[in-house]
Amino acid sequence: MILRRLSKHVKGQNWFAVALDFLIVVLGVFAGLQVSNWNEARQDRNQAAALLERLESDFRETRALAIEQNRGYYSNTVKLNELLNRIKTSKTRSLMQKRAGC
Repeated sequence: MILRRLSKHVKGQNWFAVALDFLIVVLGVFAGLQVSNWNEARQDRNQAAALLERLESDFRETRALAIEQNRGYYSNTVKLNELLNRIKTSKTRSLMQKRAGC
């Protein structure tokens, strides 16, 4: 339709109408590109938000695991200290008994 109008205006040498038709086509293409860019930017923002949510979830999970591991390490450290104290006490008693027996 635009091409038909454009050729009609060119044949009739109506240059104002030709320029107006050309401007309408250019503005239409520009509007289409702009809408496409806006849509792509919106999709990028949505994708970034989804990635951030996944990262936050992963960080929370990793943090919970690290806390649990630290609790386990602390528990093991306490148990090892108790064992070392028992060994130390046992050695001290053994030495005292040896000295007393001498």
